[in-house]
Amino acid sequence: MGNLLRIYNSQRIKNKFLFLMSVYLMVIFKPQYLASIFILVIYFFMRKKIKKGLRVILYLIYISISIITLYLLKDRIDNFLKTFYLHFYFNLETFRNKDIFLEKYGFYKNMIYGMFISIWGPNIKEAFRGILQMFSFLESGILLGIIIWNVLKKKNSFENIFLFFNCLFWLFLAQYPFGIFNAGAAVRYRTNLYIIFLAFFYVFILKESLFRKIRRKT
Repeated sequence: MGNLLRIYNSQRIKNKFLFLMSVYLMVIFKPQYLASIFILVIYFFMRKKIKKGLRVILYLIYISISIITLYLLKDRIDNFLKTFYLHFYFNLETFRNKDIFLEKYGFYKNMIYGMFISIWGPNIKEAFRGILQMFSFLESGILLGIIIWNVLKKKNSFENIFLFFNCLFWLFLAQYPFGIFNAGAAVRYRTNLYIIFLAFFYVFILKESLFRKIRRKT
């Protein structure tokens, strides 16, 4: 992600071999996060070479393609996730939402709730089971507060806000099947997202505001 930010700031990648190796390892071990990172890379190249008006049209095309792709893959995704809960079925006390993918197209019907609880981690009841669960619950609240405060406080363009939440959507969608069945798994897999989230937050929310402050000072 550091090298991607170098590209954003029009800087050279110091170690291209290491960069390509890290991309290769992500493709092998964490391919579920590539969709959101791909959007970030495309934005880096579009912002300099394509005018804003044309970018709006491309975003609309992109949204349409995304919806159509998720629709066309609905049966394959539904069948694949039918037995996904078995990978997390090791502790009845902490196991939750067993039947969420067993109903027809359960992945899609429960998408909003699933993405939220998979990122949040413990619900209120689970938070009172121990100190670590309560800490994770409070951590989620603080992170959500930071996001909302910065989005509302900093006057970013609609394009940046759209891209930020669009990247988060694909990031959270990838997290959804891994965090829905167990609060501990949700927190554990969520740690994989922090560095990617910080890159999105820096590029789309903080960076534009920093540029605005610098221009006012000069």
